Amino acid sequence: MALLDTGLDPAIAAYIAEFTVEPYPELTRLREWIDRHDDPIQISPEQGAFLAFLVRITKARRVFEIGSHHGYAAVWIGSALPADGRLTTVEIDPERAASARSWIDRVGLTRRIEVVADDARRVLEDVPDDGQDIVFIDAFKVDYPEYLDHAVRITRPGGLIVADNTLHKGRVALANPRRAQTVSIKSYNETVFGRADLVSVLIPIGDGFTLSAVVAKW
Repeated sequence: MALLDTGLDPAIAAYIAEFTVEPYPELTRLREWIDRHDDPIQISPEQGAFLAFLVRITKARRVFEIGSHHGYAAVWIGSALPADGRLTTVEIDPERAASARSWIDRVGLTRRIEVVADDARRVLEDVPDDGQDIVFIDAFKVDYPEYLDHAVRITRPGGLIVADNTLHKGRVALANPRRAQTVSIKSYNETVFGRADLVSVLIPIGDGFTLSAVVAKW
């Protein structure tokens, strides 16, 4: 799987992909399994490598993921956590949650990764303030603005909030997008770039990552 929707020349995308090695053979099998059996909406390998990079350079120990799908991103994140690190990932679809648990078990990361089958909005209500080093948002796009409020609350000062699909296949550039998902993502981007307690950057990798560092709590 090459980079998605970046507008890169295919040869350049292929060159970049050469440097991306999935950390477990089972992770490659998972990506291929998703392509055959479900909607392939997971992040790209390049995005996974970038998430793992963020975990390592920030020395993150506590990560919260909103939207597990089949666990592809969770495995990338878990691969970079220290032995006593913990990722909590929430998936509203119970069948996908069960699938994620199975794949996570296959790579031996069950001690680092907890999969919760529930609505993330409900789970987030009970997550303590300031306890997460990184929050990764990759679920229902129309709920991104609501997820953001929770993410800022539960992320420690100096921590990161990472949101996926923030280019929405280029639709965010439309002056008046019709899709509710695009409208919500545009609102999310505009909000994080306008908040005084966040420093943000939008990176055109995959379908777009918006990174926000929590710099203050008012």
